[in-house]
Amino acid sequence: MEFTNGIIESKTGYFILEWESDQKENSLFQESEEAWIPIYSGELRQLSLSGLSDGTYNYAICPIDTAQPSKEICSYTQALVEHYSPVQSVISLGIGLSLFCCIVVALFYFQSKSKFKDSISA
Repeated sequence: MEFTNGIIESKTGYFILEWESDQKENSLFQESEEAWIPIYSGELRQLSLSGLSDGTYNYAICPIDTAQPSKEICSYTQALVEHYSPVQSVISLGIGLSLFCCIVVALFYFQSKSKFKDSISA
């Protein structure tokens, strides 16, 4: 068994772990400060994770009956989460808001121009 997506980098705290295995069922572990914590057991071959803060996360996929990961029987991968900076987020929000306002103004402008043209024709 092995992870198919190698080292993962995420700017949003969301990513999908994917693995191949000849086992029917597997256990997925996430490393915490003190130990490996089982976060999934079953037949799936991928799992999406979200809501993670900045940091490095280590994962291991092992046979279902594994109590703790070991290098002999498990496969390992790492996820690096580094969110967009607040400045970059505010700039993106400002650009989106500006485009939205321009579209609304253009719609009102052309709508009023069309009504004025129709009133002259009548």
